[in-house]
Amino acid sequence: MDFIENFTIPFHNIQIDNWSTKKRKLLEICNSLQFSYDDPLSKVYSDYYKNYNYTHQVFEILQDDLNNFSNKIQTSCSLDNVWFQRYTKGNFHTPHDHGSIGYSSICFIEYDENEHNPPRFLCPFKSVHGNCMEYSPDNVTEGTMIFFPSMLVHYVVPTTSDKIRTIMSMNIGI
Repeated sequence: MDFIENFTIPFHNIQIDNWSTKKRKLLEICNSLQFSYDDPLSKVYSDYYKNYNYTHQVFEILQDDLNNFSNKIQTSCSLDNVWFQRYTKGNFHTPHDHGSIGYSSICFIEYDENEHNPPRFLCPFKSVHGNCMEYSPDNVTEGTMIFFPSMLVHYVVPTTSDKIRTIMSMNIGI
Protein backbone atom coordinates (compact mmCIF):
# COMPACT_ATOMS: atom_id res chain seq x y z
CA MET A 1 0.00 0.00 0.00
CA ASP A 2 1.33 3.43 -0.93
CA PHE A 3 1.04 6.41 1.35
CA ILE A 4 -0.26 9.41 -0.58
CA GLU A 5 -0.22 12.91 0.85
CA ASN A 6 -3.26 14.67 -0.60
CA PHE A 7 -3.25 18.07 1.06
CA THR A 8 -0.43 20.53 1.48
CA ILE A 9 -0.34 24.11 2.69
CA PRO A 10 1.96 26.32 0.61
CA PHE A 11 4.65 28.13 2.59
CA HIS A 12 7.44 29.98 0.83
CA ASN A 13 10.52 31.38 2.54
CA ILE A 14 12.74 33.92 0.83
CA GLN A 15 15.95 35.39 2.18
CA ILE A 16 15.96 39.03 1.06
CA ASP A 17 18.87 39.97 -1.18
CA ASN A 18 21.12 42.87 -0.14
CA TRP A 19 19.58 42.68 3.32
CA SER A 20 21.70 45.26 5.18
CA THR A 21 20.76 48.05 2.75
CA LYS A 22 17.09 47.06 2.62
CA LYS A 23 16.94 46.69 6.42
CA ARG A 24 18.21 50.25 6.83
CA LYS A 25 15.56 51.58 4.42
CA LEU A 26 12.73 49.61 6.05
CA LEU A 27 13.79 50.77 9.52
CA GLU A 28 13.82 54.39 8.29
CA ILE A 29 10.15 53.99 7.37
CA CYS A 30 9.34 52.07 10.56
CA ASN A 31 11.08 54.56 12.85
CA SER A 32 9.13 57.45 11.32
CA LEU A 33 5.79 55.92 12.39
CA GLN A 34 3.73 56.22 15.55
CA PHE A 35 2.86 52.89 17.13
CA SER A 36 0.00 51.99 19.44
CA TYR A 37 -1.56 48.78 20.69
CA ASP A 38 -3.58 47.63 17.67
CA ASP A 39 -5.47 45.18 19.84
CA PRO A 40 -5.35 45.52 23.64
CA LEU A 41 -5.79 41.75 23.97
CA SER A 42 -2.73 41.03 21.85
CA LYS A 43 -0.31 43.45 23.44
CA VAL A 44 1.49 44.21 20.20
CA TYR A 45 2.58 47.67 19.07
CA SER A 46 1.60 48.39 15.49
CA ASP A 47 0.83 51.17 13.03
CA TYR A 48 -1.96 49.02 11.51
CA TYR A 49 -4.82 51.43 12.24
CA LYS A 50 -2.84 54.59 11.45
CA ASN A 51 -3.42 54.48 7.66
CA TYR A 52 0.07 55.58 6.73
CA ASN A 53 0.73 55.33 3.02
CA TYR A 54 4.16 53.81 2.49
CA THR A 55 3.16 50.71 0.51
CA HIS A 56 4.76 52.11 -2.65
CA GLN A 57 8.06 52.75 -0.83
CA VAL A 58 8.11 49.20 0.53
CA PHE A 59 7.34 47.82 -2.92
CA GLU A 60 10.30 49.75 -4.39
CA ILE A 61 12.62 48.39 -1.69
CA LEU A 62 11.46 44.77 -2.00
CA GLN A 63 10.47 44.67 -5.68
CA ASP A 64 13.06 42.04 -6.68
CA ASP A 65 12.19 39.85 -3.70
CA LEU A 66 8.45 40.12 -4.33
CA ASN A 67 9.07 39.27 -7.99
CA ASN A 68 11.02 36.24 -6.81
CA PHE A 69 7.95 35.11 -4.84
CA SER A 70 5.66 35.83 -7.79
CA ASN A 71 7.87 33.66 -10.00
CA LYS A 72 7.81 30.86 -7.40
CA ILE A 73 4.02 30.72 -7.38
CA GLN A 74 3.81 31.42 -11.12
CA THR A 75 1.24 34.20 -10.89
CA SER A 76 1.28 37.98 -10.68
CA CYS A 77 0.94 39.62 -7.28
CA SER A 78 0.00 43.00 -5.88
CA LEU A 79 1.09 44.47 -2.57
CA ASP A 80 -2.28 45.33 -1.03
CA ASN A 81 -1.27 46.67 2.38
CA VAL A 82 1.73 46.81 4.68
CA TRP A 83 2.18 47.49 8.38
CA PHE A 84 4.90 47.21 11.00
CA GLN A 85 4.77 45.59 14.43
CA ARG A 86 7.14 45.82 17.37
CA TYR A 87 7.27 43.37 20.23
CA THR A 88 8.92 44.13 23.56
CA LYS A 89 9.16 41.88 26.59
CA GLY A 90 5.73 40.45 27.40
CA ASN A 91 4.15 41.33 24.02
CA PHE A 92 2.37 38.64 22.03
CA HIS A 93 -0.23 38.34 19.28
CA THR A 94 -3.41 36.30 19.70
CA PRO A 95 -4.53 33.83 17.01
CA HIS A 96 -5.74 35.65 13.90
CA ASP A 97 -5.81 35.44 10.12
CA HIS A 98 -5.58 37.99 7.30
CA GLY A 99 -8.67 37.10 5.28
CA SER A 100 -9.70 34.36 2.90
CA ILE A 101 -8.00 35.34 -0.37
CA GLY A 102 -4.37 35.71 -1.36
CA TYR A 103 -1.12 35.43 0.53
CA SER A 104 0.28 37.24 3.52
CA SER A 105 3.90 37.69 4.42
CA ILE A 106 5.97 38.38 7.49
CA CYS A 107 9.36 40.07 7.05
CA PHE A 108 11.68 39.75 10.04
CA ILE A 109 13.49 43.09 10.37
CA GLU A 110 14.90 43.07 13.91
CA TYR A 111 15.00 39.46 14.98
CA ASP A 112 17.43 37.45 17.10
CA GLU A 113 16.92 33.77 16.35
CA ASN A 114 18.45 32.91 19.74
CA GLU A 115 16.05 35.15 21.69
CA HIS A 116 12.86 35.46 19.61
CA ASN A 117 10.28 32.95 18.41
CA PRO A 118 8.84 32.75 14.91
CA PRO A 119 5.06 32.78 14.57
CA ARG A 120 3.09 29.58 14.97
CA PHE A 121 0.61 28.54 12.31
CA LEU A 122 -2.45 26.40 13.01
CA CYS A 123 -3.40 23.76 10.48
CA PRO A 124 -6.95 24.34 9.16
CA PHE A 125 -7.75 20.64 9.65
CA LYS A 126 -6.99 18.13 12.42
CA SER A 127 -4.74 15.09 12.32
CA VAL A 128 -6.26 11.64 11.77
CA HIS A 129 -6.12 11.31 15.57
CA GLY A 130 -8.21 14.48 16.03
CA ASN A 131 -5.30 16.62 17.24
CA CYS A 132 -4.72 20.25 16.32
CA MET A 133 -1.50 20.64 14.37
CA GLU A 134 0.91 23.59 14.48
CA TYR A 135 3.80 24.63 12.31
CA SER A 136 6.58 26.97 13.35
CA PRO A 137 9.19 27.66 10.64
CA ASP A 138 12.83 26.76 11.21
CA ASN A 139 15.85 28.87 10.30
CA VAL A 140 14.14 32.25 10.58
CA THR A 141 16.70 35.05 10.65
CA GLU A 142 16.69 38.77 9.98
CA GLY A 143 15.83 39.28 6.33
CA THR A 144 13.63 36.20 6.08
CA MET A 145 10.21 36.67 4.48
CA ILE A 146 7.63 33.96 5.05
CA PHE A 147 4.72 33.81 2.60
CA PHE A 148 1.60 31.86 3.57
CA PRO A 149 -2.09 31.68 2.63
CA SER A 150 -3.86 34.65 4.24
CA MET A 151 -6.55 32.40 5.72
CA LEU A 152 -4.12 30.52 7.97
CA VAL A 153 -4.60 31.27 11.64
CA HIS A 154 -1.32 32.17 13.29
CA TYR A 155 -0.07 33.73 16.52
CA VAL A 156 3.05 34.84 18.39
CA VAL A 157 3.89 33.57 21.88
CA PRO A 158 4.82 36.16 24.55
CA THR A 159 8.23 37.73 24.01
CA THR A 160 10.63 36.92 26.84
CA SER A 161 13.62 38.86 25.49
CA ASP A 162 14.67 42.40 26.33
CA LYS A 163 15.59 42.82 22.64
CA ILE A 164 12.99 44.43 20.39
CA ARG A 165 11.46 42.18 17.74
CA THR A 166 10.36 44.18 14.66
CA ILE A 167 8.44 42.66 11.79
CA MET A 168 6.64 43.96 8.73
CA SER A 169 3.43 42.27 7.68
CA MET A 170 2.01 42.39 4.16
CA ASN A 171 -1.14 41.22 2.43
CA ILE A 172 -0.53 40.19 -1.15
CA GLY A 173 -3.25 39.89 -3.75
CA ILE A 174 -2.94 37.32 -6.50
